[in-house]
Amino acid sequence: FLNGRNALNKYQKAGICSSTSVFLTGIPKFDKYAKQVNTASVVESLGICTNRLDSIRQTEEILEEVVENTNFRFNVSLRPHPSDERRDQWAELAADYGVDFSNAQDVDSFQFLSQMDAIIAGASGIHLEACLMNVVPIFFDFANIGSDRYGFVDNKLAIEGGSMKEIIVTLNRLFNEKPDVRERAKPFCE
Repeated sequence: FLNGRNALNKYQKAGICSSTSVFLTGIPKFDKYAKQVNTASVVESLGICTNRLDSIRQTEEILEEVVENTNFRFNVSLRPHPSDERRDQWAELAADYGVDFSNAQDVDSFQFLSQMDAIIAGASGIHLEACLMNVVPIFFDFANIGSDRYGFVDNKLAIEGGSMKEIIVTLNRLFNEKPDVRERAKPFCE
């Protein structure tokens, strides 16, 4: 049972046996949110999603850029990964910049995404979940690890935000017109 063709291709390259039966099942935890898919035509809410490897300082720089260079047109939420033990530091950072804090231990990712129009995240599966919800995923390498290990940028699922300036340009463009991104998830969830 595989989520989609992307996983199937990886297994085939690794030498999956030709007599093996493979079923593409999609991502079952998405099913209950399928009717809450984003239909907005512009981006007004932005989630900044971090993981345990991401730098608080780098995230703060993004918050500064978003606040200063987008005329703060977005409702912004900061959401650390549920296993990140720096939750208090993240909550304090959100308070310092006057943005919402989303506690991933209280609100699951699809609930959070149902309130967003776009997200910025590093190497994280939340990009795929965002696409499924028709929320524009923007990849930014917060941790400076130099890798999109899931292949979301290479497969055109996520927009690459190579620098903070590129992210601001992308956000300002999305404020005026948000693309439909659900189809981009198809290779990963089918």
